Amino acid sequence: MEKVALVSGCPPVLAIPLSRQLANDGYSVKVLFGSDYLQYAAEMSHCSQVYHEFDYRLESCLNVCKDASLVIHSEGYRGNVRLDTFRSAEYFAKNVTMHVNMLEAARQRKVDKYVFASSCGGLSSAMNGSSPSVVYGVWHKTIGETQCKYYYDFSGM
Repeated sequence: MEKVALVSGCPPVLAIPLSRQLANDGYSVKVLFGSDYLQYAAEMSHCSQVYHEFDYRLESCLNVCKDASLVIHSEGYRGNVRLDTFRSAEYFAKNVTMHVNMLEAARQRKVDKYVFASSCGGLSSAMNGSSPSVVYGVWHKTIGETQCKYYYDFSGM
């Protein structure tokens, strides 16, 4: 049986070597990433499928998780300080929805292992700040981590 890994939204600095290593380890690798990383598409030629601008609706997540034994999810909408001031609620909703749908699809598809790449920043120290990016960044990551724990407790995934 073919081993299938799904790498969702990792920045190229992580996704390229990670997907190469997974391919070297015998996985058929699917990669999802946004249009801001299109210039790296040629470096993903070792992947069986590359999706750009994936919509993260539950139905789409169920389709892409089909046959996957491993999902590594780190997708997230991000902006800048100016955009975050005006769009923090929108980014928060999109980020939470992405993770909720991907994790639920992985559970329904009986994926063996799900990895949620939470943050490269310190969440507890950032929670003391008042920046809009802190609000949507910290809390959507905290929700994702908590959801992963519940799913692990519930299903062992």
